[in-house]
Amino acid sequence: MTGHQSGLVVRLQEIMPNATWRHCFLHREALASKALPPEMDCVMKSIIKVVNSIKGKDLQTRIFRKICEDMGAIFQNLLYHTEVRWFSRGNVLKRVFHLRAELLMYLKDEKFPYENQFSDPIWLLKLGFLADIFEQLNIFNSNLQGRDINIITATDKIKGFIRKIDLWSTSLGKKQLDSFQCVQEIIENVCYSATNFEQVYAGMQVTLLNLKQQLCDYFPKEIQNGYDSCRWILNPFSADSFQHAEIPINMKEQLIEISSDGMLKLQFFSQNPDEFWTKKMQEYPQLANEAVKCLVPFVTSYLYTMSYNYEREQEILERMMLECLSDNENEEEELDDEVDLNEIDHVEERSDSDTEQKNR
Repeated sequence: MTGHQSGLVVRLQEIMPNATWRHCFLHREALASKALPPEMDCVMKSIIKVVNSIKGKDLQTRIFRKICEDMGAIFQNLLYHTEVRWFSRGNVLKRVFHLRAELLMYLKDEKFPYENQFSDPIWLLKLGFLADIFEQLNIFNSNLQGRDINIITATDKIKGFIRKIDLWSTSLGKKQLDSFQCVQEIIENVCYSATNFEQVYAGMQVTLLNLKQQLCDYFPKEIQNGYDSCRWILNPFSADSFQHAEIPINMKEQLIEISSDGMLKLQFFSQNPDEFWTKKMQEYPQLANEAVKCLVPFVTSYLYTMSYNYEREQEILERMMLECLSDNENEEEELDDEVDLNEIDHVEERSDSDTEQKNR
């Protein structure tokens, strides 16, 4: 549908040559996080099988809930894993990590084949690492959402997350685990030898490098470009953004006028950039048009999803109101029918009494 040869993109560009197409940043981030090395992917698949086997049956769910209550766990239920929900993996892993002791008890009682994994300290270390990484990915995904996100700010967040991956890789090399709380908790509870930790450390390093490579593959233009030449749109009063601005001389002259105006500076920082440049469309048409071209295109499907959810909620409310009105009308009709029947009975009684009097 969105192919560049004969899909929707090509057909739209035949009608509107200036139209641009951009793959949703949220979707690309979710695709990049799915690819795991075989060692970590095996752990992930085992967790999904255990969770879905419990959540898929009411009896097993009640048994596991009873075990959690008896052991005084913070949570009494697991979370169902679904591929279509971007936060699902992170939430499932975090819940499994918190309930790992309860899961071990359940697997022993039910004689489930994955009992050995939840008692293996090396496997638990991998579980903790995955829980930490996917928690960070969920936070990263949340940061890409919002009304004020544009191509420049979203690119900054992607580049910032890649720098975080480099920092985590370096900290692992120095055995500094401050960024990995779940891994730190497992190590504090279990005595690991240097050989065991080095065995898992190699897998952690490969996972981080793989994640970085996947993000670079899914965001090649954003990482290489960086949109430094468009920084003046987000802050026309910065000297650095003026130096990097790749615009004609006449537009730079207008940019100097804006950056030298103190009142415009107060206006700019009191509202969103898209609102500011839209209001300056008549005064500085060339600059404003260039800024709007960069700010208007959707970076993610967030706004569309929010508007769709709002419209759906409004439809549900309208249906509920119509049902209430119809119920009230039906009640009124029933009352009117009862009143009519009572009047008919009174009329019949009067006519009967009149006929009796005549007969007398």
